Amino acid sequence: MSLMTQSLLLHAQSLRLDGQPDESIDLLRAVISQCDAEEARRRDGCPPDDASRRMRLMASYQLALLLLQRSGRRWQSKDCNEEAATASGGVSDGSEGDAMDADAIMWKLGYRLRLSNQAFGYPPCKCGHRSDSKPSDELPLHTIDNVLPPTVFDALRNSFRPESRYWSHFYSKVDAEAAKSQFASHNIPLPTPNGNPTNFLDSLQSAKSLLEQVAIIAQHRLKERFPELANATSVEVWSHRRPPDGQHQLHYDMDEILLWQRRKERGEVFANKREGLKRQKIETRNGANESISCPSVSCVLTINVPKRMEACHRCGSSGNSAPTIICNQSIARRNESSRTNVGWLCYPEPNRLLAFEGSLLHGVVPGMPFATDTDGEEDSSDDESEHKRSLQRITLMMGFWKDVCLTVPDKDSVGPNVPFDSLAHNSWANEFSPISISEGDMAHNGQTKIESESISVVDPLWVPIRSKTAASDENAHEISSSKTSAFYGRFFLKSQLPTEIDREVLSGK
Repeated sequence: MSLMTQSLLLHAQSLRLDGQPDESIDLLRAVISQCDAEEARRRDGCPPDDASRRMRLMASYQLALLLLQRSGRRWQSKDCNEEAATASGGVSDGSEGDAMDADAIMWKLGYRLRLSNQAFGYPPCKCGHRSDSKPSDELPLHTIDNVLPPTVFDALRNSFRPESRYWSHFYSKVDAEAAKSQFASHNIPLPTPNGNPTNFLDSLQSAKSLLEQVAIIAQHRLKERFPELANATSVEVWSHRRPPDGQHQLHYDMDEILLWQRRKERGEVFANKREGLKRQKIETRNGANESISCPSVSCVLTINVPKRMEACHRCGSSGNSAPTIICNQSIARRNESSRTNVGWLCYPEPNRLLAFEGSLLHGVVPGMPFATDTDGEEDSSDDESEHKRSLQRITLMMGFWKDVCLTVPDKDSVGPNVPFDSLAHNSWANEFSPISISEGDMAHNGQTKIESESISVVDPLWVPIRSKTAASDENAHEISSSKTSAFYGRFFLKSQLPTEIDREVLSGK
């Protein structure tokens, strides 16, 4: 592997992060050509260069992803920018060619199914949103804007400020544990639900943490849309901090401990694996032989989104962060014949709450960074904290449980559903001390967002990967057996059925 090729790849990645996808695409093509040329020179009795192959693999994936993002964005712009579409005089905008090139790349890597261009090239603003034909109350998801009173949201935002001990004392530790596949979250008991507003305020005032207060408010705001929340006994909480191009693989929110226990009973995991040790179960579970248990409702509360200086010329909206994608695919109802090949994109806005049925497949599609306007940076360079915040997508996740397994707490426990009240000795937990909430604060009711503005339907969600040269391509399966899944976030599948993800999840992959 030459240093020049490596330098080209790093520069291509830098261009992508700077919001220059076209230039990045050109360089990635050059990287692949360089790798192919190096490979050809080594075929005459020379050993293969694994580093060069890994670089080609990385460049191929990044190129395919950028092509699909550009294809989808161009396709979306036909509706978003009517003037440009008319001016084109019916000439192809290149979106179809980009998608075909991307499919040819992924076919050679052994992939046969992918998310559609609509998902990868998500609309940059509400002009391109496509509303679902179903009434909003029939959708398995719901959004509320300004869900928290300003005093509560400001306190939460401060708790997740860049200098918060949560990031330095806990989150960095979780990042280190991620290599061991150790999912980390905390569990907070909920007060017994009661529709009495006085009791609602009392429960907020007696809460032991800010996170508990946030969960109580979310539960209260969502109880009419999701009546099953009345049976929730605890809430699981965790958070993420992502860059503008950050993604999160498609996954299910599940009782990770129960799943591990069932796999261990079936002999699918080693007894000495750290994951799953020191676990306890908090309540008798109906159907205890089942290995699948999901929260009744899952939530994503956006705390911060990266700033973007670009705005749509039609609607004026801005913002720069990848949407959460919810798939009409349930791990708890795998044999349902009513499943349809659709999904929904929900766009992050500060203090926007997205709630959905807890058994649905979801994730965050790869983001598309926009060029940053650096004008005036000198005036604000002294506010380093605000600058750091401007580059981050910060979200708080909540899963409302009727019944769930907990990690047995010990010093500095890291694992799923660690009891939050066992962390009083940790300084970072003090970042979430409860705040004083008055009756006046709770006069704030939040605003149920018009679904067509906050949610865009993706139909179809999954599309087959096809290659015109598939029948004659000798290298079609050349890399299909390599361990490439870590690159792809389950946005590309080697099976022609999206239920491949279900099998991976249940087998612990």
